[in-house]
Amino acid sequence: MNNNPSILISGDNAITAELKGLMNLKNPEFLIETAASAKNALKAASEKRYDVIISFPDISGINGLKLSFDLTENKISTPFILIYQVKDEAEIIKALSDGSEFYVQELKTPEKLSLELLEKINSITGKKESEILCKPEERAVAYFQKSPEGIFVADNTGKYIDVNPSACRITGYTREELLKKSIPEILSPSSLPDGVGAFKKVLKTGHEQGEFLFTRKDGSNYYMSVNATRAGPDEIVAFCRDVTDERKARQYLKESEERYRSLFEGVPDYILVHREGKILFVNPAVLKLLEMDKSDIIGKDLIGFVAEKSHKFVISMMKKRKKGETLPTYEITVNTKYGPRITEVNGSNINYEGKPASLIVLTDITEKRHSEEYANLLSKMSDGAPASIIVHEFDGKIIYANKEALRLHGFTRREFRALNLYDLDVIESNEQLNERIKSIDKTGELDYDTEHFRKDGSKIPLHINVKIMDWEGRKILLNISTDLTERKKSERLLKEKNLFLQQLIDTIPNPIFYKDSEGKYLGCNKAFEEYTGLLKEKVIGKTVYELFPKDIADIYKEHDQNLFDNPGMETYESVIKYIDGSIKNVIFYKATYNDIKGSLAGLVGIILDISERKKMEEALKKSEEKFKSYVESAREGIFVVDTSGNILDVNPGACDLLGYTRDELLNSNVSSLVPAEDIEYVMKRFEETAKTGHISDEFRTKRKDGEIVPVIISAVLMPDGNLLAIHTNIYELKRAEEGVKEANKKLNLLGSITRHDILNQLTAVLAYLEIIEIDGDIPKGSKTEKYLSRISDASETIKKQILFTKDYSDLGEQAPKWQNVRKIVDDTYKIQTFESIILENRLEDVEIFADPLFEKVIYNLFDNALKHGEKISKIRFEFIKSPDGATLICEDDGMGVPEDFKEKIFNREHYTNTGLGLFLSGEILSITKMTIRETGVYGKGARFEISVPEGMYRQ
Repeated sequence: MNNNPSILISGDNAITAELKGLMNLKNPEFLIETAASAKNALKAASEKRYDVIISFPDISGINGLKLSFDLTENKISTPFILIYQVKDEAEIIKALSDGSEFYVQELKTPEKLSLELLEKINSITGKKESEILCKPEERAVAYFQKSPEGIFVADNTGKYIDVNPSACRITGYTREELLKKSIPEILSPSSLPDGVGAFKKVLKTGHEQGEFLFTRKDGSNYYMSVNATRAGPDEIVAFCRDVTDERKARQYLKESEERYRSLFEGVPDYILVHREGKILFVNPAVLKLLEMDKSDIIGKDLIGFVAEKSHKFVISMMKKRKKGETLPTYEITVNTKYGPRITEVNGSNINYEGKPASLIVLTDITEKRHSEEYANLLSKMSDGAPASIIVHEFDGKIIYANKEALRLHGFTRREFRALNLYDLDVIESNEQLNERIKSIDKTGELDYDTEHFRKDGSKIPLHINVKIMDWEGRKILLNISTDLTERKKSERLLKEKNLFLQQLIDTIPNPIFYKDSEGKYLGCNKAFEEYTGLLKEKVIGKTVYELFPKDIADIYKEHDQNLFDNPGMETYESVIKYIDGSIKNVIFYKATYNDIKGSLAGLVGIILDISERKKMEEALKKSEEKFKSYVESAREGIFVVDTSGNILDVNPGACDLLGYTRDELLNSNVSSLVPAEDIEYVMKRFEETAKTGHISDEFRTKRKDGEIVPVIISAVLMPDGNLLAIHTNIYELKRAEEGVKEANKKLNLLGSITRHDILNQLTAVLAYLEIIEIDGDIPKGSKTEKYLSRISDASETIKKQILFTKDYSDLGEQAPKWQNVRKIVDDTYKIQTFESIILENRLEDVEIFADPLFEKVIYNLFDNALKHGEKISKIRFEFIKSPDGATLICEDDGMGVPEDFKEKIFNREHYTNTGLGLFLSGEILSITKMTIRETGVYGKGARFEISVPEGMYRQ
């Protein structure tokens, strides 16, 4: 059975939890539970036997005495300790006089309250049952004797007739000495009139309270808070507390308030108070900023002093703050005598003159913008610093710990505050820690290395700096710890980083060097050594005059000094003496750098050898002159135009092509050089060139004499944003094409007649073969029957091939055209033969520039999938664009094509009777530079990819 005392504390969660933690810290054997309400406390006490019940004076709006009465009514006799406030003393005495059974304890700070409660609990749990259930009169006597407040009983003349031990302790007199005195005899002369007046008021009204100055037996003065009650016709009882320290604290608070007000008035930040946007108060800084009198600001709308661009934002922030939302620091722009200023805003809701208001602090951060980058760097460095801060008493009790300390040790804030430094420090003995404390007390500061325990039991090696600090008039210790493990890791990483940086600059092929602010070399890379022939060891610490000829050193020195006088970056051309003694043309890129304090520390430089570039520039100049002669002599028309079609330059070939002079063309637009019906298309193609970077297309141009000339224009987008267009006259080519078309028509006519005649003869052959079979004159199984069967099969094949060629008789005869691929796929699918498979058409409204027979390609893809897919159930078409063009994809879920046949199926030697259709499909596509290939996985389906060049599709 567990014999440890069990205790129930009733009160608000926050205070009961803190009290429980403090009590358990001092005496971990106590089994302490808490209840957040009187109802919960009564329920807990009914279900479980507690050794002691403790209650605060107010529990969720219910008086603590009420809980005591409820426990008694429910016949729960557990010893009850009521924590009371001074103002409740009269009520408590009355309850005790009426026979109520409970102990009392004055409400104090959590630390003091926990100690006194532990004392009282030990006293209660150590008594016998008969002692606990003593008579009310005895309990009242016990309260009188043990009360920490001084209790004075006087008659109606002011003479003391009884006092308790605390009264003797406070005054310094013995009980016998006090019983020989009266109230005026222990009052300080300065408080005598007020004290006597208060005594008379008690005799008249029955009650009075106040603070008065008394004199102890040793002559020292002190203040007592007196709460006096008339207990009978000739008897007055006064409950007194020494409030000297409290008065000092109040005086200190008053002085602090005065200092705060002085600080408030003197701070450079702009501080104001407003209610619903109306300004109630401003500090002098605001008046100075606006150059206005207070009377011109108080009562005005806050928004009137805010820049217009910040109006909506400020109003939204005011609404959020009014709702009680916690707002982060934000920025606004205000109008001042100095013009618009950017300010950082912090605010909070306060009570001002008894009503809710908002306190706003504005900090001018306009100038700070210039140093934000540096401030951000410092902030990151600070956030990453591996230092923890712990504030503790000399006995090791922890008062405060920052987030890094909590993270480093692995505790929560509440857990950490319950610890002692002795719990954390890994030392051989407590005596060693005591010696450190004594050393710190003697010298005021101490640095040492130690180890701390983490929550998980692991150890942290630390370097600790401890200093004595003054905190509210008492000495405490400030403990700043650095994790040595991380520092060693950082040192190792820094060393590796420096090695890496040196290796990095050594890898850079350009010579690199860096100097201090006096112009002395601090280091260089291997390329610098190789370029100059100077070793790093001989370069470091030297100036340019010690390394280079004076005429060159003078140039270096002048530029270096100019850069030091005007920190930043500088680029200039110069020369340098190469390792073989030759002088090289170079470009120096130099920049200054600062130390951690922001002061100029030196410069770093990179050398770029431009000797070859100089030669190349000369060669380029000659090349440009040569190219110009080529352009001038070219027969093709060469134009330079902007993206709007304005002609910027032309060559003589362009003038000859169109019949205009150079000046006439330079003052015109390409739209004036094409037929009216072609203008919209031409300008659209020029816009496409500006996006894609190039075009090659056939156009019609109009000469000055009105003649229409067909040309092929190849245009590219140049780096300067203009277009370079080359016009090639294709008039003769067009005439040749017309001749070819006419020849094709005649050949098609001849082919049609020939196909007709051959088909007639084949029909006759097949008919005769059928008659021979019907007559039955040929013996079954004979060689003749076998040969006739082969003749029949060959004839059928010839017939199919002739019929197939009819479909492609017009291949290449007509010019390619733009065709909607999605529509062709949908129309082909509607053929009854293909409705047995599911079509997934992912194509958008994309058009492809192809031969009119392109629809036969789509038909062949459907037909090939249906005939040879075996298990096919679905076919899918999609169109994917890429930087170089696009791909039309046809996939099915059939068997696919074996790896060995992926290329053969497009040859005339067909695979399983499919080759001819796919062969001719390839021929159709090739007319407009398209290609087809099969990329599927055998057994999982076929995948045909048709590659469409850039310019051969549009959406």
